[in-house]
Amino acid sequence: MNLENYYRTLGVSENATDVEIKKAYVIKIRQFPNETHPEEFQQLTKAYKTLYDPEQRTHYDAWLEEQRAVTRISTEGPVNTGHRTQTHTEQESPSRPTVVHQEQPKEQPDVVPPTNQKAKKKRPILSILLACAALFILYTIFAPSEDNSESSQPVVEEVDSSVEEMEPEDTTEVTDVPVEEPEPVETAIVEITPDLERNVEDFLYQYFQASVDVINGQDFVAVERFLDPIGKKLEEQRTYTNYLLEKGTTEEFVSMVVQDLHVNDELIVATTEEVYVINYADGSAKRKGFESQYHLRQVGEQLLVNELLYTNELSSEDIRGPEPTVDVYSVEQFMHQYLADSVYAINYQDFTYAEPYLAPNSTRFSEQLEYTNYLIDKGITEELLEYELVSVEEIGDATYEVTTREAYTIYYSDGSSSYKRFESRFHIIETGSGFEVSQLIYTNEIQ
Repeated sequence: MNLENYYRTLGVSENATDVEIKKAYVIKIRQFPNETHPEEFQQLTKAYKTLYDPEQRTHYDAWLEEQRAVTRISTEGPVNTGHRTQTHTEQESPSRPTVVHQEQPKEQPDVVPPTNQKAKKKRPILSILLACAALFILYTIFAPSEDNSESSQPVVEEVDSSVEEMEPEDTTEVTDVPVEEPEPVETAIVEITPDLERNVEDFLYQYFQASVDVINGQDFVAVERFLDPIGKKLEEQRTYTNYLLEKGTTEEFVSMVVQDLHVNDELIVATTEEVYVINYADGSAKRKGFESQYHLRQVGEQLLVNELLYTNELSSEDIRGPEPTVDVYSVEQFMHQYLADSVYAINYQDFTYAEPYLAPNSTRFSEQLEYTNYLIDKGITEELLEYELVSVEEIGDATYEVTTREAYTIYYSDGSSSYKRFESRFHIIETGSGFEVSQLIYTNEIQ
């Protein structure tokens, strides 16, 4: 019988404490991670959950003892039942089965009943014969061999040998089971020292730079040497790098600072802040800051990135917008004409000057109509003095975000005037006949 021994699976003794069981489990799953050893990982997890829970462990220990008792009975037979006070007659009974068949017919009614004195003398003999018959029946049922002429000892030795080949510990007492010591783990015992802090900072700086180099086209082996072959980060980074390469995204590594360093269960936990410039395939670029936390494993003198625990974006700053697919000069001319004719609509009190530049039923159409009528009612007129197209960014299918700067002289009804400069941002739509303004995002007065 081959018993599944959870203590043996974890490599602990059967009187191990919860702390010893948990520590053994952690060591084992590092040796047999789920990604590369799924069957072993599941066995280890099942053993750990059973032994770490007090109620489940109690039931399991009882079941284990019961199975061992069944194994001992099935392998040793009725001769070796665990009781050490068998009589001399019981020990010799397996070698005398033929006597039972020969003697029983002589006890039939054909024999003249003895006197009371002779009957008393034959009662012990009859009891012995009946006991031998009972033992013979038990022996016939439990003996693993059908050859009743052989002695019981060779049979027991043969069964013991086969059981030992299947599972040595099942045929011995619990105290005789050798406890397997867990295989040595390469992870070094870590203690944070000033030298280690410097080594971690240098290591991570080189790792981040190598990660960017690989994204920008170098072979993955440039960063693979920094990654733990049994850690999660290896495949995660390979997948992420391939994703960025497919998207045409490149990066520039700007800076890195280690914010925190401590040890957790023989792994170094490093928290960092990094800054990158990210260049996108559409020509845009952003400067981004991140906070990340990593598990590092120390193997001898070598550090390896084992796992990325998290990464959070801290900041994002636009450096440049995407390169538009639209003709920028055409956009520039359209916006100049739109702003100039919007001034004419105010000065000549005729909204039809501005109407052709606006998308029908858009928010900008209604807003500009209301604003034009307001200035006409106030008796205010304007003069467009300067105009500059700052940027054009494609934000959707045939939709663009346009930023402009303008300067005006504003004339009030009381005869006064003022010079003002503004920065404005619009959304415009490209149509088959040109462009239309659909929305004013903001307009701010600038110096």
